Amino acid sequence: MSAILLDTDTLTLFHKRHPQVIGNAALYVKQFGHLMLSEFSYYEVTRGLKAIGASAQLTRFEKSCQAHRILPFSHRAAVLTSGRTLKDEAC
Repeated sequence: MSAILLDTDTLTLFHKRHPQVIGNAALYVKQFGHLMLSEFSYYEVTRGLKAIGASAQLTRFEKSCQAHRILPFSHRAAVLTSGRTLKDEAC
């Protein structure tokens, strides 16, 4: 299994306890020790939860993120998590 960056949709399913996502996440954490998400996904989830007034869910999400690795969202992060190298990129 390769290291992956969770997108916002998968992260949302994880926090809704979708059985298949939870199972895959457990295998991933067993191998890598944590989940990875970007600052942008963190922003999208927290913004969405705040918008609907889901303060309890927001608290649970923020607490669970303490166990995850949150990567900066930058061009460099996007390239590296895509499996490419910075040398591969034209810009």
